[in-house]
Amino acid sequence: MLLRGLFNYLNVYCLQWAAVRAIADLRVRLFEHIIHLPAGFFSRANTGELMSRIMNDTGALQYVLSFATAYLVKDPVTLLALLGYLLWQQPKVTLISLVVLPVCIVPIAIYNRKGRQSSHAAQEQMAELGGVMSDSLGGVRIIKAYNLEPTVVEQFRAAARRYVRHAMQLVRSSETPGPLLEFVGALGLALVLIYLARLGGSGTSSADFLAILLCIFSMYRPLKNLTRLHHQLQQARAASERIFELLATRSDLPEPAHPKPCRAAGATVQFDHVDFAYGDQPVLRDINLTIHPGQMVALVGLSGSGKTTLTHLLLRFYDPQRGAVRIGGTDLREFSTRDLRSQIAVVTQETILFNDTIGRNIALGRPGATAAEVEAAADHAQASDFIREKPGG
Repeated sequence: MLLRGLFNYLNVYCLQWAAVRAIADLRVRLFEHIIHLPAGFFSRANTGELMSRIMNDTGALQYVLSFATAYLVKDPVTLLALLGYLLWQQPKVTLISLVVLPVCIVPIAIYNRKGRQSSHAAQEQMAELGGVMSDSLGGVRIIKAYNLEPTVVEQFRAAARRYVRHAMQLVRSSETPGPLLEFVGALGLALVLIYLARLGGSGTSSADFLAILLCIFSMYRPLKNLTRLHHQLQQARAASERIFELLATRSDLPEPAHPKPCRAAGATVQFDHVDFAYGDQPVLRDINLTIHPGQMVALVGLSGSGKTTLTHLLLRFYDPQRGAVRIGGTDLREFSTRDLRSQIAVVTQETILFNDTIGRNIALGRPGATAAEVEAAADHAQASDFIREKPGG
């Protein structure tokens, strides 16, 4: 019993260790892939949907990796061993008990297909819940300013109801095959009993009869486990399809095979006959603009006229459909985006602070900056006074 307890613990610990590490690696890979996609991808994607794919869809795989592995090895071996023993000892009785097995294959297959569809729908509804939550918490000031709390709560409630409906469909498709299998197994056992009763006990001792019964009953649990496992694999398949669909998303901003060095200091910035559209909506048409070193330029116009789009093109968040943006006469597409953006400082319209210290937020612009450099930057931004008033200065 001591060894049994030890090996059971090691079995669970090692499988969980492998599963948790595998899921963590997959989440990191997924996050890394998403964060390197171009800005155009994020203008189309929903933040809650992306968070759901990273957390919920990968979480759906964890159970399969941690527990299913043991079932995949142990239960088929147990089932085959019991079946082999029965066929060796009582081939005719065994075949009689298996006559009814094909009856439950069709409904189990139907329920498995429904389970996969419900699992896919449940994952999508979970993503919708995440999207409503992300949008609501991100825009909470607007919601409060316009008394929209009841509206967003009703949106969340409706998404939650849809999730519950699909989740319960998933439960039905998961749990129905088990009782069905037990009922069919009972029918098979009844056929065995009828056959043995007609024989009048001839040719079968009480010990053999007990062994047959024990073997048949022992087959129920691995059969149920494998049926449930198949259903869980279908759920995992639905989740993994969503994960690998995202991993298959490719950047539409290719990096140059042989990038040129970007020297932006003292260089002219030029927009040369630039056309750009968001999908079918044209924003910029035949834009020609030259900005000389040291020159300060203000872009003035109505909302949606393309002012921010020009800065996005300069940062190469997007590529123009026609024309080119150049620094020092070189097309931005000939620089690596990392080299280009390392030489541009951006102050956005929205104030964005990461969940970290003030010092770390300032130092994001120059990784490895010293405390003195961070303080000097705060002085230049005229932020030192209110920073020093904070707890800890």
